[in-house]
Amino acid sequence: MRVTVKNYKLWALLSILFAGQMQAETYHDYRSIWGELNKVISPNTVKIDFYKDNIKFNLVIKLDALKVPDNANCDEGIGVQLCDFLATSLSGKKVGVVVDGSYDEMLAGDLIVDERSIVLKGLREGYYRMDGRVSRALPNVYAEKEARCSFKGIWSSLKGDPYVAQQCQSI
Repeated sequence: MRVTVKNYKLWALLSILFAGQMQAETYHDYRSIWGELNKVISPNTVKIDFYKDNIKFNLVIKLDALKVPDNANCDEGIGVQLCDFLATSLSGKKVGVVVDGSYDEMLAGDLIVDERSIVLKGLREGYYRMDGRVSRALPNVYAEKEARCSFKGIWSSLKGDPYVAQQCQSI
């Protein structure tokens, strides 16, 4: 991951949050941080609050493995349903953040609630499509295929399509 001038503040904040954890031996210990939902900004972006030594920090996290329509927002169209999914899934829960990278002043990665990936949940329940330009992780591919072949969520309009039926015979 390349650190640019635009995200020095972000990396400084992460180093404060991770202070004392850098010697950890497992992926989970040093790549994940925990907080709570502040607000859903867009259909694939949230603000999470963290506390360290009684100081509140907040970070913007983009779920970059999830593909959303261009110009989607929380106020209209499919964006309302996607934002509601995130709010319902994250509100009032301990939220883990797995950091994969960054975009200027925001982090990119996944959110973990109840030891489950929000990206996988969104794909499996048919709320989202996988953004293959960002992630080609096999669990994401299978979760999207499971939703498509079960005609869940955004895939419900494909029910009865012979091409989809043929693709889904291998599940």
